[in-house]
Amino acid sequence: MSLPDSFFAPVTLDPSTPVQLKDLPLTVTRFKKLYDTEPQPWEGLASKLLNARHSALLQKKAAAAFSPVVYPAGATRSKDSVLAVTALVLDFDHVTASVAEAVRQQLRGRASVLYTTWSHGENGADDCCFRVILFLSRPMRVEEFERVWPAVHKHFGAASDPSTDQVSRIYLVPSCPKERAGLARIERQDGRLLDVDKALQRAG
Repeated sequence: MSLPDSFFAPVTLDPSTPVQLKDLPLTVTRFKKLYDTEPQPWEGLASKLLNARHSALLQKKAAAAFSPVVYPAGATRSKDSVLAVTALVLDFDHVTASVAEAVRQQLRGRASVLYTTWSHGENGADDCCFRVILFLSRPMRVEEFERVWPAVHKHFGAASDPSTDQVSRIYLVPSCPKERAGLARIERQDGRLLDVDKALQRAG
């Protein structure tokens, strides 16, 4: 199965024009739990992708998950089954507060979501763990993702987890241990979409 070329058309004719997440359509895949292999398609607005606040849980494996990709009906989770990539995700694990602030500054003016992940604050106030979702000017084919991801990863520096280059990787929705619920944060930001075509040009 393949997607029509129209699926990969730009969301906006001018990616430099700021968008509001409440107006941005998005297609992703949801999973009931971390180790679930049966994709469930989800379509909606970018502002509705994640919970309004973190789920405080006893165990990490109880959290739901998502993947910013499209699968064909009946597929199981695997790289070979991915039809399209609809957002870019970067993880930052156990970085200092100053590194976290530098990432926030890089996100200024970008359509994005930043939220703390399960291990945030595990080793004290200067132990930051968080995830960034960058929204795209258009969905990408897998081969395009494999060209764009390294450039974005390099832009954010060595602190970004290299394992997010796996196109079929899944990510927990905002969730945290009950004892650290007070440290959990979600930051949603309207702004410019990541220009896929310009990123491909720069990637060569």
